[in-house]
Amino acid sequence: MASRSLPDLSPHALGRLVTGMTTEQVEAVIGPYLRPNLHRGRRFYAWIGDGAMLRAFFNGPNDTLSAAVLDVTEEQRVLDLRGDARHRVKNSTIKRVWNCISCRKSYRRSAVPVFVCPTCRETCEFIPRGIRIPRTTRIKEWDKFWVQYKAERALLDAYSRGELREKVRLEIFGVELKAQRAAKRTGSGPNSSLH
Repeated sequence: MASRSLPDLSPHALGRLVTGMTTEQVEAVIGPYLRPNLHRGRRFYAWIGDGAMLRAFFNGPNDTLSAAVLDVTEEQRVLDLRGDARHRVKNSTIKRVWNCISCRKSYRRSAVPVFVCPTCRETCEFIPRGIRIPRTTRIKEWDKFWVQYKAERALLDAYSRGELREKVRLEIFGVELKAQRAAKRTGSGPNSSLH
């Protein structure tokens, strides 16, 4: 099997999943799995894609596919593995509002994979729920919002990597991030002591 960097968790790929497939047959559709794991005592296989994860359970006869759950930021969806391919494709789509910054257009499309604007071919952005986006007709507000959003997103990414050196308030996200100290490599940290 040809190696791919990320599994294909698009609706059309997931729509090809049916009850009774083996792990090898599922891999042939969406690519190699990340690892087997346990969820509430049930063994599952995890596929990590671009912005999504698929958990597939192989508890059917002869360890065949019995259930699958698609996880994105907004929701978890249990995939219906029965019915015709069209029904499965529709069921394996979680909708998300994608925004093209340069064209000032919004599209309601599948959350996976990342949506590319059909007009300008730029990658579109999606905003987590609860954040209000200015109307596209208010050009100055629209442009100002996206500059600030990208700056705050970069600060969030720096915070998650432990690189934030000063306290900062994120107005769009409505949170305050505390400064982080540089990690010392002396072996005296909380995770380095073994008793």
